[in-house]
Amino acid sequence: MTRLVAEWIDDMEAQMISYNSELKRKTGLDLTELMEASLGLKAAYVSDAQEKLKISVVPITQGMGIISKFSESVAAIIRTAGFNASVTENTDVNGMHEAITSGADILFMADDDRYLALNLKTGMHGDNNYCTSLGFIEVMLEMAKKQGRRIEEEDILILGYGVLGKIAESILKDKGYEPQIYDNNLQVNQEVEIIDKDNIKNYSYILDFTNEGDWISTDMLKDDVIYASPGIPVSLNEEARKLHKNNSVFDLLEIGTVVMLASVI
Repeated sequence: MTRLVAEWIDDMEAQMISYNSELKRKTGLDLTELMEASLGLKAAYVSDAQEKLKISVVPITQGMGIISKFSESVAAIIRTAGFNASVTENTDVNGMHEAITSGADILFMADDDRYLALNLKTGMHGDNNYCTSLGFIEVMLEMAKKQGRRIEEEDILILGYGVLGKIAESILKDKGYEPQIYDNNLQVNQEVEIIDKDNIKNYSYILDFTNEGDWISTDMLKDDVIYASPGIPVSLNEEARKLHKNNSVFDLLEIGTVVMLASVI
């Protein structure tokens, strides 16, 4: 799991309303609707969960320590999706004890290696790696649908064949797609066939799970590309971000977090 930098999420809570409306404009879905679509949940079921469930975000100090405002950002995302969420005053095991004794149904917590949601009543858990991959696939599909495009008639390209890229490949294959792969690590070619970097511009649908910023320029992309990425950091350079702003979605926490929530309610 890529460790976030505090500056990346410093003002996330203040931006959640505008983020949610921008997501709706591009995909036709807000965060609540996206979590429903990603897991096939009925709106009435989610509405009932919004009323009944109490969610606690527990700060974890293990490893390199707490990232400033991480827990507050997670709680803000969950509240934007219409759920009751708060951050425990205590950290680690003491924070979990606080959440349990205060009646929490679901815990969210993260260390350097894992970001997890846990339903205390059912034992269901949601892992950020899987849920982020699933969420961004759904974003790409919904953008294509909103634009009336037939994504099944074209190839999907996955950039980066690490943990998230491999999960995304598996999910797409389960949905009936045969994604293509690009990775700058040539050893990946021993696991799967990879395309040449020069061929990235031939794809209309790109899922980017790389972790190097500013390496994709406008001449590497089709004019009508639909681009979705967790963006840690964003691969598109400034010019590409401006040119493709209406056909691209990238964020640091929001989509993965709400799909995690959807997987445990």
